[in-house]
Amino acid sequence: MRRQVRRAQTAAPYRRGARTRHTLAILTVLLAASVAFVGQASAADEQVGESASVDSLLARADRALGDGDAASAEVLFSEALSMESGEHRALCGLAIVGLIEDDPDKAIKYARKAIKKDKKNSRYHFMLANGYGMKAQRGGFRAMFYGGKFKKECELAVEYDPENVQAHLALMSFYAHAPSIMGGGMEKARERAETIASLDAYYGHVAHAMIAKREEDFVAAESSYLAAAAVDSQNADGWSLLGTFYIDVERPADAVPVFERVRELVPDDLVAVYQLARARAEAGDDLAAAEEGFKAYIAAEDRPEEPEVASAHWRLALVYEGQGRYAEAMAELDEAIRLNPEHVMAVESKERLGAKHP
Repeated sequence: MRRQVRRAQTAAPYRRGARTRHTLAILTVLLAASVAFVGQASAADEQVGESASVDSLLARADRALGDGDAASAEVLFSEALSMESGEHRALCGLAIVGLIEDDPDKAIKYARKAIKKDKKNSRYHFMLANGYGMKAQRGGFRAMFYGGKFKKECELAVEYDPENVQAHLALMSFYAHAPSIMGGGMEKARERAETIASLDAYYGHVAHAMIAKREEDFVAAESSYLAAAAVDSQNADGWSLLGTFYIDVERPADAVPVFERVRELVPDDLVAVYQLARARAEAGDDLAAAEEGFKAYIAAEDRPEEPEVASAHWRLALVYEGQGRYAEAMAELDEAIRLNPEHVMAVESKERLGAKHP
């Protein structure tokens, strides 16, 4: 089940400008989707009547989510919604679709409706928390307001299910990043990390790594990420978190073999393709391989929305610049800016390169 919660990040949901689809709030809903539907859907040929039809629809919708096809999942969940026996599960599924589509209003709308059907359902409260978290991530004067709602719904999620590890992890991240006026504090975060460790060894190590990184104790953070990866060395999740940590602390050379390991475990993981290319480019010791990786990511038809393709073009431009291929670098920067005119790094790189090589 953990394999569906890939690359959970530590961005707090109330931090201004912390816009990313691969945050803790977004990715953990995939586990919630799994919990909500896997095991509930029975084989249709073993049942009769509406129940079989609902279970079949929900199972198909769940598979569509797993395949990254949110549009098909939404159609199936909407169809199941019209059947009374599947209503609250379909509402939960539609909330997940809203989160995946970066539509927090949709997520909040359906999560609230699901809660009305089952007021003490931990999953549904965590869905609602995720919606509020996305609203808070967008910043503005209401960021703190939605951050408070995120905290409240996570607290309800763990109250109704004390073993909801993802809700505990979200709360821990909140405590680690939020100001004390909002209820944050490192002591609270550490206590929550101990709770997580008592529930799940893998997430316990991740929680301790997150806290150590927040406190800039990078030695302890590295140790905890290594321990998380060691819990199940065949699971790419821990390795991906470790590699991302190395990139974040500007140790790209150490990230290269880690993301090579991720590629071995999950050959079709396009985020790992991008991250490996980035690590190689930043390490500067294999620009040809970095070029190949960025080109593969750009050409992939089924690439995820994050990292955005504009960033891949920008990073490919930096590779070309490092190889002295300035015209090709400028072309990639132009493409990055065409795709995202607000890509600050691409705009700055174009100005710098243009001044240096007119």
